[in-house]
Amino acid sequence: MSKQTAIQAAVNAVATATTVTNSYGKGSPEAESALQAARDAVTTARQHGATDTDLRNTHPQ
Repeated sequence: MSKQTAIQAAVNAVATATTVTNSYGKGSPEAESALQAARDAVTTARQHGATDTDLRNTHPQ
């Protein structure tokens, strides 16, 4: 996985987690699962060299 692919995956996962949390409510099983997936994706992106700026400046697709 390339750095840019990992960054895009992380940003998309965070956007999805936000939508799921807004739809199902904070603390719901769906939201907790989506948030964990987003955390995992961000960790993976960081392992590939992503910085805060990289993550902040990338838009979901």
